[in-house]
Amino acid sequence: MSVYTSVPHRRPALSAVLAPLKRHGTMLVLGAGIVMAAVGAGVAPAQATVAAALGEQERSLLQKAEAQLSAVSTLEARFQQVSDNGASADGVVAIKRPGRMRLDYDPPSKIQVIANGTHLIYIDKELDQTSYIGLDSTPAGILLREKVSFSDPDITVTAVRQDDVGAEVDLIMSGDAGAGTLTLVFNQKPFELRQWRMRDAQGITTTVMLRDVKTGLSLDDARFKYVPKQKLLNER
Repeated sequence: MSVYTSVPHRRPALSAVLAPLKRHGTMLVLGAGIVMAAVGAGVAPAQATVAAALGEQERSLLQKAEAQLSAVSTLEARFQQVSDNGASADGVVAIKRPGRMRLDYDPPSKIQVIANGTHLIYIDKELDQTSYIGLDSTPAGILLREKVSFSDPDITVTAVRQDDVGAEVDLIMSGDAGAGTLTLVFNQKPFELRQWRMRDAQGITTTVMLRDVKTGLSLDDARFKYVPKQKLLNER
C-alpha cells in the first residue's frame, strides 16, 4: 500500500466540543469523526503545503474519492461502531445532501444525532440534554456539502494510502490538528466509501462499518428536522 504522510500528530487536551459526545465509553459514529470540531487551537491551515506535496497517484485518488462522495445525494445504511476501548454500538444512518444527516442508535442507547443543514445536533434522551454544533465547523459539514473538495482550506489531508483492495484518506480540521484524525476508508471494486475511523486526542480509535447500503433513495426532509421536546409540549 503506497503511503504519503505529512503534518505530525499533536496531542493537546481533548477539544471541549468532543466532551459531551463521550458517555459510557462510546463515541458517536460520524460523531467520532464527523463531530470533531475546528475549535481555535491556533494551528495555521496547512492544506496548500500538503496538497503541493502529493504525488500524481495520490492526487488521482483524491479526485476519485471526491467524485464518489459527491455522487451520493442520498444514502441509508446499517452501521456497526466499535472502539478499541471495548465499546460498541449499532444503528441506522441516513444522509441527504446538502447538509442533512441522521444517526439513530439501536436500543438500549438513547443517543441521536441530526444534521439539519445548519447545525449538528447531539441528543441524549436519557440525560435529557441537547448540544448544538455549527455544521461547517465539523468534518460533517464539509463531507455533507453538495460537492466534496479535499482542497477545502478547513481540512488538511495528512495521508493517502491505497492497494488493490482498498484506499484510505486521513483528514484533520486545519484549525485544530490536535483534536484527532478522521480516516475515510474506500473499497476499490467498486470504489465506494464503506468505513470511517476516528483516532481522538486521547489515542482511542473508533471504527464505523456500513452494511446494507442503499443510495438514490427519496428521503423526506422532515426526517432531518429536530423539534425540542419542550416546543412539542407547548404546541399541544
